[in-house]
Amino acid sequence: MQHIIVDLEFIPVSDRTLRRKCKNEVIEIGAVKLDENYKYVDIFDIFVRPEYSLMTGMITNLTGITENDILTAPAFDEAMDKFSQWIGYEKYRIYQWSDNDREQIISECTAKGLELKYDEFFCKHWIDLQRLYGRISGIFRPVSLEKALDSLSIEVRGRMHRARDDAENTASILQVIRNRSEFDSRFVPIINIMNIQTHTSTLGAILGDKLAEIYKLVEAS
Repeated sequence: MQHIIVDLEFIPVSDRTLRRKCKNEVIEIGAVKLDENYKYVDIFDIFVRPEYSLMTGMITNLTGITENDILTAPAFDEAMDKFSQWIGYEKYRIYQWSDNDREQIISECTAKGLELKYDEFFCKHWIDLQRLYGRISGIFRPVSLEKALDSLSIEVRGRMHRARDDAENTASILQVIRNRSEFDSRFVPIINIMNIQTHTSTLGAILGDKLAEIYKLVEAS
């Protein structure tokens, strides 16, 4: 079982007609591949040329991605094919921080008539790591990737809101989550500092069955 951690960057669709089906278009796919022991294997990064959207200054300021980066990049279908080929045929699970990226791929595939091509690939193998992090930590509200890294004393790599860097950072969280002793040692000192309200009053109660459950989900084949 290999573990694929993916992150997307996208921009708002300019075409009003298409926007009814798909609000955004992907402009970068970044992913990290870990082996069955959660050890680093490879990284994937590709810019994607949008078909119905124009690059804006706001997106460039947020991501660092420019018009030149995407001007000659492959279109969504070709980029997705390259991503699928990179994953390969070995059994896998795909992880993301929140469910937004999976929903984006589904909506963009639907809008561009590609849903049958990628339906099984992206609907049956995805795990929302943000949600599982919340269940383990007992935190009520969704936590940003940056806050989650801080809560586990993981140093941010690269630039936030770049797909490749965000995928690497998310992979670091997965590597900690799957190791109970490391999660304990990292998360315990941060609870009081962050003053986060949790479901229960003690760390032992927070972790208990929830951590056992996440281990089962992550290890499931």
